[in-house]
Amino acid sequence: TWVICDRFIDSTLVYQGYGQNIDKNLIDHLNKIIIDGFQPDLTFILDLPVEKGLKKAQNRSQKENRYEEMGLSFHNKLSDAFKVIAQNNPERCHIIETNQPMEQTALAIQHIIQKKFNLSMV
Repeated sequence: TWVICDRFIDSTLVYQGYGQNIDKNLIDHLNKIIIDGFQPDLTFILDLPVEKGLKKAQNRSQKENRYEEMGLSFHNKLSDAFKVIAQNNPERCHIIETNQPMEQTALAIQHIIQKKFNLSMV
């Protein structure tokens, strides 16, 4: 069974722990209680310069934008936190530079999936 999701415990840790200063140990403890410490087999951290990401977010039609309004320093802190998580979990986490054509980003992701799970993708 394959499950693909766009947010998981890393996002909670980054946004609430690093971004809003909620006790990181509490977040870890809740993770252990709620999902028994489950971690994904593979995590992609899609990295885009903060300024570019905020500009893209402003152009979305979604009405939810509370995080986008929190300013550049907040978002730089989030970006740094995701990179720390990736450094601490090199087997699971892969930073993918997205300041490139979408096709290159997709190929980078595909390559990592193939290698991680010993798959041949067509």
